[in-house]
Amino acid sequence: MAETVTNPGVVTAVLAVIALIGTVTMTLVTAYTIRLGKQQDFDRQDRIAKALEKRNRDAPIEAKQTAVAVATATKSVDVKLDVIHSLVNSAMTAAIQATLDATVVSLSALRALARSRKLASLEPDTDTENLIIEAEKSITSLRKVLEERNRQAMVVNQQLIEATIKKDQDGN
Repeated sequence: MAETVTNPGVVTAVLAVIALIGTVTMTLVTAYTIRLGKQQDFDRQDRIAKALEKRNRDAPIEAKQTAVAVATATKSVDVKLDVIHSLVNSAMTAAIQATLDATVVSLSALRALARSRKLASLEPDTDTENLIIEAEKSITSLRKVLEERNRQAMVVNQQLIEATIKKDQDGN
């Protein structure tokens, strides 16, 4: 029969590599998600600008009708843009929340690794300690971003409510 030899140093090194891979992967996924979200936002803004230019170019010449049409369209587009923006922000907020959750899990694993080294009377691993510090910073940063996104979402939701109420009042 083959015996399995468990060396605390090997186990610690394997756990450190796993934690490092997880942290690096989450960082890359987060960066990609943010870049993708920004690019989608820029593309959407370009499409909207082109649509508005086309609408303005094709609008009737008569000044009064044009002014009324543009004002109405602007109000409608603003409300729709707020809804679209809110939906895009919801998806980005969910992605950031997922990153935060994964980072919290990684931090927990890193701390467990550090505790196991300490219990095994091994010297502290500076790489693990540095990863713990970076994970803590990342968690703090992500929480601030989420707080700001949630604050902005509340403002947009309030504006949508006010716009809906005003639209209902103007319609009556």
